[in-house]
Amino acid sequence: MARAERFEAERRERQELAHRIGRTLAAEFNDRQVEGGGWHHQVAFVNFVSVLLHAPQRDELVAHA
Repeated sequence: MARAERFEAERRERQELAHRIGRTLAAEFNDRQVEGGGWHHQVAFVNFVSVLLHAPQRDELVAHA
């Protein structure tokens, strides 16, 4: 596998990991009705993993992992 292909495969793996973490955290917060529920996640497309959690009742970032 060429270097560029390996890099792209690793990037996709990191993004999928970030999505799994975000979905899991949002689902857990919703199940527990933290801040009334309605949580969702957003993944930033960068070379490291960044997961942002937003509550619909707030106009601010609540958690960043």
